[in-house]
Amino acid sequence: MAKEKINWLLILQGWAMMWVIIGHCPMGSYGEDSNLIVELMNFAYSFHMPCFIFISGYLFYLTRIRNSMTWRNMFSDKLKRFGIPYIVFSILTLAIKSMAGGEVSRPVELSLYNFFMALISPGDGPLALLWFIIVILWLFALYPIWKYILDRRLLTIVVLLGLLALNLSQIPNCEILSITSTLKFSVYFFLGMIFSKYQFIENVKSNKFGVFIASMILYVVSRAYDMPLIPALSGIAFSIVLSLYADRYIPKLFSSFRDYTYQIYLIGIFFQILVKLLYKKGLVPNYELGIILNILLGIYLPVLISVIVKKINYRPLGLCIGLSK
Repeated sequence: MAKEKINWLLILQGWAMMWVIIGHCPMGSYGEDSNLIVELMNFAYSFHMPCFIFISGYLFYLTRIRNSMTWRNMFSDKLKRFGIPYIVFSILTLAIKSMAGGEVSRPVELSLYNFFMALISPGDGPLALLWFIIVILWLFALYPIWKYILDRRLLTIVVLLGLLALNLSQIPNCEILSITSTLKFSVYFFLGMIFSKYQFIENVKSNKFGVFIASMILYVVSRAYDMPLIPALSGIAFSIVLSLYADRYIPKLFSSFRDYTYQIYLIGIFFQILVKLLYKKGLVPNYELGIILNILLGIYLPVLISVIVKKINYRPLGLCIGLSK
């Protein structure tokens, strides 16, 4: 697959996933988060999910739109890979949190009503990070519209400007089916498709140092203002440059987990929550060890689980954790 051949993109996936885990690692109300950890968390949240959605758009154009796959075949495949884990992890989280009670943040009772609400409003549900799945499914479902737009250069520019303006505007918050998040994040998906279609990455390759310096300056300046779009875009830009440099000098960077980023996203949070609970009960003796365990277990236990599931080679089980094979 194209995804397997684009090494800089795999590195970028690993880089973004690392920051997702770091973003979830602060011990919160269970510990005295250091200034360094808070700053790392703020850095992570400024760009990591826009970067993931940019990558999704890039690959979507490369593997679906460019190959003129039918909407039905494309969406049935995506619905299996994203919809099944969405339901499975909604149920799993409801069950765990109902048993844990007050030991976890946002405790919830196990009921059909809460399950229904978790499905239609993931951002308010027991596992808030599932909002990403609904957003990405919306963006995949718009395949015929994206294809129509991208075949017309002027319309592409107009739509891009419109999505940028939409991102900067004050949209009423609607967590139902992640409508607001879809509207806000669609610009990064669209940019990913544009980069893929027009091979803009070649322009970045020819001036990596200049792009890196400019994006870093823009990032630092923009963090002083409440305008999430600019740190996200500049964060994506310098992340791409770092991935290109790594592809040249450290091509195996993140190879121990970069093939399982989706599984880490789905499963890693459970082990991170476990570390926080153990820290709260004094079973993890100090804060620094808690942070290290939080990051390492959050990354590598999902990888271990994924490898075991692949060895079992039972497709329904693999689909439950989002494995495509």
